[in-house]
Amino acid sequence: MANSTSLFKYEVLHLNIRGARANKTNLLEYISQCNHPEIITLNETKLGSNTKFDLPGYNCASRIENSY
Repeated sequence: MANSTSLFKYEVLHLNIRGARANKTNLLEYISQCNHPEIITLNETKLGSNTKFDLPGYNCASRIENSY
């Protein structure tokens, strides 16, 4: 009996967004041009800890940065 291995290909998009709310329209257009990658990571979102932000078709998660 042979073992079979399934390989999954995930497209990852990483962007320095410089303001997620201000650039959301451009972000959605770029996501579409990139054929809706499975994973998107964003830097410099400028979102506060209680700010709601969503992208249609994606689950959004973040970590809170602490100043040390």
